[in-house]
Amino acid sequence: MSITILGGGSQLNKLSKISEHLNRNSRTVYVELTGNDVTGDGSVGNPFTTVASALLELTGTTRVLTIELGAGDHTAAPINVLGGKVTLKGLGRLKIDPAGGHLISGSNGATVSVAVDVVDMSSAAYPWAFIMEASSTLLIGYGKAVTIDLVNADAFMANGYGQNAYSGSMSTITSTALIPKFAAGINSEPLAVKEYAMTYTNLT
Repeated sequence: MSITILGGGSQLNKLSKISEHLNRNSRTVYVELTGNDVTGDGSVGNPFTTVASALLELTGTTRVLTIELGAGDHTAAPINVLGGKVTLKGLGRLKIDPAGGHLISGSNGATVSVAVDVVDMSSAAYPWAFIMEASSTLLIGYGKAVTIDLVNADAFMANGYGQNAYSGSMSTITSTALIPKFAAGINSEPLAVKEYAMTYTNLT
């Protein structure tokens, strides 16, 4: 079985396309419910269908990735960002099953910007909805006021090892049960927190 990656034609053209792809510093990729993870390339005219495929574009020297979610509910597994900056934005809504772990994590100096609504699809308790570690930053609501609905999380966010940050703007975070905003006893380094016009329901 042969696989053609990033373009056809001569070997020189293929290598040129691969080099161009790996040397982009930033990229915007598109995800639509009607997209295709096999034949799609993440472009506006040929989008992916899952966030997981879009996240694979954070590769090579591409360290800034914007994922544009088309309208509708996008089901996803836990999102893990290992370095770089990922922005989740668009008209769609994320429905994430934490599978006993978390909804979104960032590590190795990552910045994760959430500008879409997020729904917790858990069926059982899990430790925290978000975790940042190793000098990572979580941004909620920058560019768009969003709502994050938590169901079974024991805490909104964990401050993992290293100097991490959380910043929220003009958004709403709700929990079905009373939970702490930040998990206790995870990190001796204080979490840098900046908030503007945030609304928290059932978070202390």
